[in-house]
Amino acid sequence: MVTVWLLFSNQRPYENYNLVLRSADGSKPPRLVETQYTVDHPYGSLIGWSLVNPEVDGMYECRWTVSQ
Repeated sequence: MVTVWLLFSNQRPYENYNLVLRSADGSKPPRLVETQYTVDHPYGSLIGWSLVNPEVDGMYECRWTVSQ
């Protein structure tokens, strides 16, 4: 299991985010990942997610947009 927490400044909260899986060797196209657990803070200051059995040869990327 892998668990990640991302904290954001009150001055630059996030609006939305996605978790993307990429293969380490680039042989597969990137794809969106559904997480086991997700924390999505209502004020945009905290993202938390967990994956059970993450792919060994995968690279996980969290993409977010911030409020302007």
